[in-house]
Amino acid sequence: MEVIRFDGALGGDVSLIARWAILEGKERKVVLARKSTIIEPSGTQGYEAMVAAGSRALEKLSREIAKAIKTLSQ
Repeated sequence: MEVIRFDGALGGDVSLIARWAILEGKERKVVLARKSTIIEPSGTQGYEAMVAAGSRALEKLSREIAKAIKTLSQ
């Protein structure tokens, strides 16, 4: 995974942009490559809200990757 952007503004949105790939075997053959763009609103002013929005963005990215792994394993 390569995180291209992960930032936000107080009272604004948190942006998470990442390129990621699922590799297979010792040869590390790429079986799936994606770029994810996730925008999560913080809702209110303050660092606590911004950190919570960042956490939600990471959760969404994690779920996206998990779903891709599950789809490949079926």
